[in-house]
Amino acid sequence: MITYNNENALTFIIPPQQGCSIPDIDEVQSYSFGGYGSGISFIGVQQNIPQVLALGTFVKIASGKWGVLLGDEFQPQVYRGQNKDFPSFSSSFARLENDFSRMIAWIQRKEFKSFFIKTPYYTRCREFSVLDCKYDFDFEAIFQHYGFKSSYIDITKDLFVALFFAYTRVDSSGNYHPIEDFTDYSPTLYVTTISALQKAKHDTVVPISLQMLHRPINQMAMALNVNDADLKPFFCKYELPKDSHISIDIYQKFKQGKNLFQKEPVADIANEILNSKKVNNTIVKMICAENEIDVDIFTEELKTHGYEASDVEWSVGEDVRIFMNDEIDRYILPFLDKILLRRNSSVARGI
Repeated sequence: MITYNNENALTFIIPPQQGCSIPDIDEVQSYSFGGYGSGISFIGVQQNIPQVLALGTFVKIASGKWGVLLGDEFQPQVYRGQNKDFPSFSSSFARLENDFSRMIAWIQRKEFKSFFIKTPYYTRCREFSVLDCKYDFDFEAIFQHYGFKSSYIDITKDLFVALFFAYTRVDSSGNYHPIEDFTDYSPTLYVTTISALQKAKHDTVVPISLQMLHRPINQMAMALNVNDADLKPFFCKYELPKDSHISIDIYQKFKQGKNLFQKEPVADIANEILNSKKVNNTIVKMICAENEIDVDIFTEELKTHGYEASDVEWSVGEDVRIFMNDEIDRYILPFLDKILLRRNSSVARGI
C-alpha cells in the first residue's frame, strides 16, 4: 500500500493481515515445489507468472527487519560470474595488501556512510513497513555495490548479469569493456543455491538481501557475508566459451553496462570519494582512534601517498535531494508494490 506519511511524503506500508507473514530468507530458499516461473500471490494463491515478472518476495532478515529476495523464489539458484577462474572467492577488503590501504578503505567507507545517512533514501526507506517489520540498509552491501572495499562477495539472481561480469574486463578508470582477446581471460560461471551454502557453512554464511538503490536492483544483486570462509567449493563451476561474439552480444544486451551501472547521484558521490585525494580530518582522527594509531604519524603517511587531511565533507544538495525523492516516488515505491507477500498457510510452507 502506497500512502502518505505525516510529512506528506509518499511511503510504503503493508499493514498486518490475517494469515500473512514474512518468511526467513533461509526458509524461502528451502522451497523446491512449484513449476518454473510459479509463485505465491499476495493473497496466498499459487499462480503461474512469467519469470520476468517474478520480481521477488519479502523476507525477514532479522528481528523486526524486512528485505527483498529478488527473482522467483521457487527457482532458487544464485550466480556469480568472473572473467578468470581464481583459486578462491575472496572479498575486496581481504585482498588489500597493507595497513595503509585498509585505513584508506575505512576512511572512504565512513565518508560515504556519513553522506548516505543524510539522503532521502536512508531517511525515507527506513520507515517503510511490511507487516510488523521495518526496512534497514546493510552498509557493507552498499559499500560492495558502489565500489568501496568490503568483506562481502557479489552474487546475483540473474544469469545474464553473471554472464556480463564473466565476459567483460575493467580498465583503470573503472569502465567495462567486452573481452575480445581471451589470452589472459577465462570466463567462468558459478552456480549454487543459498540453501546449499547454508547447509555447508550454516553458521558462517549470511545471505544479504536486496538494497533499495538503483544499482543493486538493476543487477538483481545479493551479497554474501562470507566471514572469511571460502565458498567456492560449494558452487558448481562452468567454463564458458571463449568467444568474442558472446562477449559483445552480452555487452550490448546491457547497453554497454549502462543498464547495470545507471548514472545516479549515489554512484557519482561514491566515485568522487573513491577518486579524491582529500580525506575528512575528523574521520581520519576517528579511524586512527579506533585502530590505536598515532594520528600525527598517519597524517604524515597520508602526505607521502599524496593524500591530504582536510575539512572536505560530502553533502546532499537541494537539487540532489529533490532528484532522490522523485526517484523514490517513481521507481522504488512502484518496484516494492510488485513484490509478493506470501500467505502463511500449509500450501505456502510446503507441508
